[in-house]
Amino acid sequence: GGGLDLSKECVVELQLGKLFVALASQFTQDSFGDASLSQMLLVCLQPRLPPDWRSEVWETASPYYLNLLKSGPEGPPGGLGPYIWPPEQNVPMLHNYRKALACGNVTRDRNPFLFYLAIHHLSHFIFRPRTSEGGGGGGGGSGDGGGWRRLKVEEEQMTLSLEEGDAELEERGGGVLPEGIR
Repeated sequence: GGGLDLSKECVVELQLGKLFVALASQFTQDSFGDASLSQMLLVCLQPRLPPDWRSEVWETASPYYLNLLKSGPEGPPGGLGPYIWPPEQNVPMLHNYRKALACGNVTRDRNPFLFYLAIHHLSHFIFRPRTSEGGGGGGGGSGDGGGWRRLKVEEEQMTLSLEEGDAELEERGGGVLPEGIR
């Protein structure tokens, strides 16, 4: 019959992910910061899209081309909402934000949109409300210390992967994260 074939949607999604990665590669190799291509790549950074797309596009542009991924004068494509909601929960993507800020690859002066995007998602992750698995309610920043304890555990896990990634980051020209940041 004429029913919906969900396997076709998976193929389309896979191909769209490959397209975003190919566009990111084109952006870094040949476009010299083309504004239209930059806008298309920003669309891929929306948290509702698959995290592997977002991470791969971000990592392809890191460290030298991140500041060329700029929103237009009217703001990012689709408005600000899709970039800040839902809050980022993917630890590798949060890790990418943290590295870009810590190494100075994304700054408020050079790319305010990416700077505030990274700050927004990292802040939300650190200070998000506790869930029932954490034992009790209340916000992470409400004085119960839960947010800080969660951050310490998650940061320890992230630091292990950061140590592995430091060599790669140094090879790509991003330098090593300062010890005080870990």
